[in-house]
Amino acid sequence: MDDGITSKIIIASIDLLKSTPYVECPSGNAAIRFSEDPKDSGHALVNIDPPKGSGKGLDCDAKADIGLSFVALNCLEASMEAKQHKKNY
Repeated sequence: MDDGITSKIIIASIDLLKSTPYVECPSGNAAIRFSEDPKDSGHALVNIDPPKGSGKGLDCDAKADIGLSFVALNCLEASMEAKQHKKNY
């Protein structure tokens, strides 16, 4: 991550996110989770969890229509997330 940068927006292919289980990072593997939103049919939820124990890794979240080809992931440095945010790593 760039020095001083604590948030990013990443545009990614939905097909790539659906078919890739993780991203290899210098500090370990960041898990990619893709699922349909049970509370909002026709929409997908995407989460990329930073490697376990990596406070500097990016935690990314997105929601998009199922039919879209790309999604914008909102990413925040893991150490800056709200304490009540559920981690899945």
